[in-house]
Amino acid sequence: MADPSGEARVKEVEGRLVQNVNELYMLPADATEHDRLELQSFALNLALEGNYPAREAVRAALVPRRDRRGGVLDIGTGSGSWAESMAREFPHADVLGIDLVAVARAGSTPTNCRSVVATSCHESV
Repeated sequence: MADPSGEARVKEVEGRLVQNVNELYMLPADATEHDRLELQSFALNLALEGNYPAREAVRAALVPRRDRRGGVLDIGTGSGSWAESMAREFPHADVLGIDLVAVARAGSTPTNCRSVVATSCHESV
Protein backbone atom coordinates (compact mmCIF):
# COMPACT_ATOMS: atom_id res chain seq x y z
CA MET A 1 0.00 0.00 0.00
CA ALA A 2 1.38 3.43 -0.91
CA ASP A 3 0.57 7.00 0.03
CA PRO A 4 0.00 9.72 -2.63
CA SER A 5 3.78 10.26 -2.94
CA GLY A 6 4.17 6.61 -3.99
CA GLU A 7 6.10 5.67 -0.83
CA ALA A 8 5.08 2.40 0.80
CA ARG A 9 2.96 2.86 3.96
CA VAL A 10 4.11 -0.48 5.39
CA LYS A 11 7.39 -2.35 5.43
CA GLU A 12 8.49 -5.75 6.65
CA VAL A 13 10.70 -5.90 9.73
CA GLU A 14 11.75 -9.31 11.06
CA GLY A 15 8.81 -11.01 9.37
CA ARG A 16 6.17 -8.54 10.62
CA LEU A 17 4.49 -5.66 8.81
CA VAL A 18 5.02 -2.26 10.42
CA GLN A 19 3.89 1.16 9.25
CA ASN A 20 6.44 3.19 7.33
CA VAL A 21 5.09 6.68 8.07
CA ASN A 22 6.23 7.57 11.58
CA GLU A 23 9.62 6.45 12.93
CA LEU A 24 8.46 6.73 16.54
CA TYR A 25 5.65 4.17 16.27
CA MET A 26 7.05 0.70 15.72
CA LEU A 27 4.24 -1.64 16.73
CA PRO A 28 3.26 -4.02 13.93
CA ALA A 29 0.36 -3.29 11.59
CA ASP A 30 -0.53 -6.84 10.59
CA ALA A 31 -3.20 -9.45 11.34
CA THR A 32 -1.33 -10.76 14.40
CA GLU A 33 -1.26 -7.26 15.90
CA HIS A 34 -4.95 -6.76 15.13
CA ASP A 35 -5.69 -10.03 16.95
CA ARG A 36 -3.75 -8.71 19.96
CA LEU A 37 -5.71 -5.46 19.82
CA GLU A 38 -8.99 -7.40 19.71
CA LEU A 39 -7.99 -9.30 22.87
CA GLN A 40 -6.97 -6.05 24.56
CA SER A 41 -10.30 -4.49 23.58
CA PHE A 42 -12.18 -7.48 25.00
CA ALA A 43 -10.28 -7.18 28.30
CA LEU A 44 -10.97 -3.45 28.53
CA ASN A 45 -14.66 -4.01 27.77
CA LEU A 46 -14.81 -6.47 30.66
CA ALA A 47 -13.00 -4.11 33.02
CA LEU A 48 -15.11 -1.09 32.04
CA GLU A 49 -18.32 -3.10 31.68
CA GLY A 50 -18.73 -1.58 28.23
CA ASN A 51 -16.89 0.40 25.56
CA TYR A 52 -16.11 3.46 27.65
CA PRO A 53 -16.05 4.89 31.19
CA ALA A 54 -18.29 7.79 32.27
CA ARG A 55 -21.28 6.11 30.66
CA GLU A 56 -23.79 8.85 31.49
CA ALA A 57 -21.55 11.63 30.16
CA VAL A 58 -20.88 9.84 26.88
CA ARG A 59 -24.54 8.99 26.35
CA ALA A 60 -25.55 12.58 27.13
CA ALA A 61 -22.99 13.91 24.64
CA LEU A 62 -24.23 11.54 21.94
CA VAL A 63 -27.98 11.81 22.54
CA PRO A 64 -29.85 12.23 19.23
CA ARG A 65 -30.40 15.91 18.37
CA ARG A 66 -32.39 17.61 15.66
CA ASP A 67 -29.83 20.33 14.95
CA ARG A 68 -26.74 18.15 14.41
CA ARG A 69 -25.35 14.62 14.42
CA GLY A 70 -23.08 13.54 17.23
CA GLY A 71 -19.58 12.38 16.44
CA VAL A 72 -16.97 9.97 17.76
CA LEU A 73 -13.28 10.13 16.82
CA ASP A 74 -11.10 7.05 17.34
CA ILE A 75 -7.44 8.09 17.01
CA GLY A 76 -5.23 5.08 16.37
CA THR A 77 -8.18 2.89 15.46
CA GLY A 78 -6.05 -0.21 14.81
CA SER A 79 -8.44 -2.99 13.83
CA GLY A 80 -11.38 -0.58 13.86
CA SER A 81 -13.48 -2.79 16.14
CA TRP A 82 -14.02 -0.14 18.84
CA ALA A 83 -15.16 2.39 16.23
CA GLU A 84 -17.55 -0.16 14.73
CA SER A 85 -18.91 -1.06 18.16
CA MET A 86 -19.54 2.61 18.96
CA ALA A 87 -21.23 3.07 15.58
CA ARG A 88 -23.58 0.19 16.36
CA GLU A 89 -24.36 1.55 19.83
CA PHE A 90 -24.92 5.10 18.50
CA PRO A 91 -26.40 4.68 15.00
CA HIS A 92 -27.42 8.35 14.99
CA ALA A 93 -23.77 9.50 15.39
CA ASP A 94 -20.93 9.61 12.88
CA VAL A 95 -17.89 7.58 13.89
CA LEU A 96 -14.48 8.17 12.33
CA GLY A 97 -11.42 6.01 12.96
CA ILE A 98 -7.98 7.17 11.88
CA ASP A 99 -4.76 5.19 11.75
CA LEU A 100 -1.41 5.21 10.00
CA VAL A 101 -2.42 2.23 7.85
CA ALA A 102 -5.72 1.14 6.35
CA VAL A 103 -8.13 -0.88 8.45
CA ALA A 104 -8.74 -4.39 7.09
CA ARG A 105 -12.40 -5.15 7.71
CA ALA A 106 -13.65 -8.73 7.81
CA GLY A 107 -17.40 -8.18 8.17
CA SER A 108 -19.99 -5.56 7.50
CA THR A 109 -19.28 -2.06 8.76
CA PRO A 110 -22.12 0.17 9.97
CA THR A 111 -22.96 2.93 7.49
CA ASN A 112 -22.23 5.60 10.10
CA CYS A 113 -18.65 4.34 10.58
CA ARG A 114 -15.70 5.10 8.33
CA SER A 115 -11.95 5.02 8.59
CA VAL A 116 -9.24 7.10 7.00
CA VAL A 117 -5.49 6.75 6.75
CA ALA A 118 -4.02 9.71 8.60
CA THR A 119 -1.75 10.65 11.47
CA SER A 120 -2.79 12.44 14.60
CA CYS A 121 0.55 14.23 14.66
CA HIS A 122 1.02 17.69 13.20
CA GLU A 123 3.31 16.37 10.48
CA SER A 124 1.89 15.60 7.05
CA VAL A 125 1.31 11.99 6.12
